[in-house]
Amino acid sequence: MGRYKREEINLVDVNIDESDLLTMAEAAEMLGLTIPGVSVAVDRGRFTAIIDTEAPPRQGRRLLLRSEVEASLRERKAFETFEQKWEQATPAEDTTPLTDEEASAVVHEVREREQKTVIRG
Repeated sequence: MGRYKREEINLVDVNIDESDLLTMAEAAEMLGLTIPGVSVAVDRGRFTAIIDTEAPPRQGRRLLLRSEVEASLRERKAFETFEQKWEQATPAEDTTPLTDEEASAVVHEVREREQKTVIRG
């Protein structure tokens, strides 16, 4: 086996309702990003790309799962809420940064609270 590998994309049939999909433009609008920004997020694995094999190339072939985009929005909202609370709770003269471990623990706690809210709500 050689050191280098070629990346290949294997397409797998999925049974999904069109209402569960978003175009790149729709996702960009919801997320407040540009289409290229959403494309980068897809390329980095942040979102699952669903390919419309009947669409012409470069004209809306890649679609996104609405549930993933909405989850990303909830995550962002939770983080923004955390930032607002943090600013209110930290005296202006205290500029001591959190360690990576402390920041991860706080973000984890906020995400858990958000999940509980979504499940209950």
